[in-house]
Amino acid sequence: MNKNSKVRFSWALYDWANSAWGTVITTFIFATYFTEVIAPNTEIGSVYWGNAIAISGLIIAIISPFVGSFIDQTKNLKKTLIFFTMIYAFAASALWFENIFYNKILVILIFVIIGQITSELAFTVYNSKLKIIANESEYGKLSGLAWGFGYFGGLSILIIILLFFVQNDNPPFGLDKSTNEHIRICGPLVGIWILIFSLPLFIFYKDTEKKKISFISKLNNSLNEIIKTTKEIKKYSNLFKFLIARMFYIDGINTVFAFGGIYAAGTFGMKFNEVILFGIATNISAGLGSILFSFIEDKVGSKKIILFSLIIMIVCGLGILVVNDKSTFWILGISLSAFFGPIQSASRVFFAKSIPENKKVEFFGFYSLSGKITSFLGPWMFAFLTAIFASQRVGMSSIIILLVTGLILMFFVNSNNQKME
Repeated sequence: MNKNSKVRFSWALYDWANSAWGTVITTFIFATYFTEVIAPNTEIGSVYWGNAIAISGLIIAIISPFVGSFIDQTKNLKKTLIFFTMIYAFAASALWFENIFYNKILVILIFVIIGQITSELAFTVYNSKLKIIANESEYGKLSGLAWGFGYFGGLSILIIILLFFVQNDNPPFGLDKSTNEHIRICGPLVGIWILIFSLPLFIFYKDTEKKKISFISKLNNSLNEIIKTTKEIKKYSNLFKFLIARMFYIDGINTVFAFGGIYAAGTFGMKFNEVILFGIATNISAGLGSILFSFIEDKVGSKKIILFSLIIMIVCGLGILVVNDKSTFWILGISLSAFFGPIQSASRVFFAKSIPENKKVEFFGFYSLSGKITSFLGPWMFAFLTAIFASQRVGMSSIIILLVTGLILMFFVNSNNQKME
């Protein structure tokens, strides 16, 4: 394996590492544990969790373009990625200690907010590296394979936690199931997982250009560049329309990630092991979908992949809202999950092909902003509707609204985006 191949493989492997946070902490295991065990009841837990995810999304939306501009000026992507990765790995590990805090609900949510913010900022830096390590004609294939790695990474750690900890009558390390140590251990496991599988990228990727600028100068330049970039984005209406469309449909997808396990447990009465099995099945589906579409995306175009994925997800989502049979829910959930990877990969590729080389991290900061500026909307709609109607089904209907809005707006985006110089 040559040097360039090692960098590309390690770049894709970082998705494997990063996915552990979203899969285990914010979707299937710890989120379910929080709402079912720690919170007073499922509905209140859903509201607390929704508010935490919403707050983190709002903070990400505000700071991500500035962080991106800051990094573009220093050209130091590697150290920044390591810094953010270390923080959210620590935040995950710290969840083990939830039982020692007086106001443990508040402390847990603070750790989750910190981890969610730094995980997203790390992924902003990570996304921008696609333009450095690959040729434009290979964006779709490499991006799709990386999303596939991510889902299979999430799958792998779910299987490990299920077999060795949740379903094991005698879990390793002498863990006490009566105090939920077999569930709480998922925090440190995720932290270790993130660090181990991030190491290849930290080792093999080298920044080719670094700049030493005073901190104050960087902040001033960042503000000026953000103002300039905002004006430039408005000049390119097609790219701007894409960001608006993505703002809605990615919010719907992120809400599915945040509440998928919670919904399965609260509405269909799934136990921890069932939720994890459901997570395993959906990750297999998502991983296979990502890899399959990676081979055709560069040929058929990113926009077609996005539109097709949205249509299927809306149909499956509507079915999930009305079915009562658990088996049917499984089928619809697995079918919907098959398009998580393709739509996210296609969105990343569509954007990467359209942005200037010298502002790649800053523009991916705006990309992150478009995914987070309304990220409070989905979780807060879910939390609000669930609280008002005391029904998670009603709360989940917010996802369909967001996906449909994104689909409609995507029809106004041209397939051939204008590249910004």
